[in-house]
Amino acid sequence: MGLALHTELSALTGRLRLELTEAGEARFVWHGRNTYSCNRLFLTEAGEGTIFNRTSGQHLAMRAGNFCFMPPGIDLEFDFPAGLRFYSFHFTIELLPGIDLFTGIRQCRSWEASPGTAAELARIYAETPGWSRAFRFTGWLWTALSEAAGELPASIPVSVYHSTTYRKLFDFVRLHGSAATTVTELSRASGINYDRLSREFRRDFGITLKEFLTGELRRRAELLLADGTLSIKEVAAHLEFRSEFYFSRFFHRTTGMSPRNWREAHNLLHEKILRPGS
Repeated sequence: MGLALHTELSALTGRLRLELTEAGEARFVWHGRNTYSCNRLFLTEAGEGTIFNRTSGQHLAMRAGNFCFMPPGIDLEFDFPAGLRFYSFHFTIELLPGIDLFTGIRQCRSWEASPGTAAELARIYAETPGWSRAFRFTGWLWTALSEAAGELPASIPVSVYHSTTYRKLFDFVRLHGSAATTVTELSRASGINYDRLSREFRRDFGITLKEFLTGELRRRAELLLADGTLSIKEVAAHLEFRSEFYFSRFFHRTTGMSPRNWREAHNLLHEKILRPGS
């Protein structure tokens, strides 16, 4: 019979990278608005709430037993009334370094969870911490996210099969990219003439090199602000902005909020979120 190879599966799954930055249980009253550079997934356990996608004018209802998926970079407004309880996950899924699979999607998605989904998650959370629980949780999350894949294009991007062309560029941006990075440095790091690099990058990924670098800087800025170890001035210096003023202007332009207001809103919201096992 021979060996039947599923090359599409190995090509895709071998390059997907899931990075979970938060898993929590939310049980609080709150009304607010924010924008994150990560994906978000809510599973409502009890009660009702609403999500307004200000980017596209879309309304989503949070109901018991329903998932709500929110792609990165969209302007969201939330209403969490008394009695609402839900599981919350923040994560990125990178097709290639710095390129989230859901980048550019402006519509949220909601669907009904399979029976027992919330109960299965509760059992996983109750298990003794260890590799077995981590594997079971990862499998649970991937299964939950399979429905969100309906928002993605049906065809597989050519870039999946030719990522080696940009590997040096991605490595350079991830390790050394900053607000001071120049187009000359990007071209030199990739080993490709800048005009050709700019043209082919946009063709393959649908975004410009500048948009790619901007997205990576914003993602790192959010992580540093959320961590809270560095002051805003120190975050600006770490990312090599010329001053705190220029960093604040960049951050406000890409998120709609100042770094200080973003950090305050993040801290206020996350003080209310229960970490499983805490």
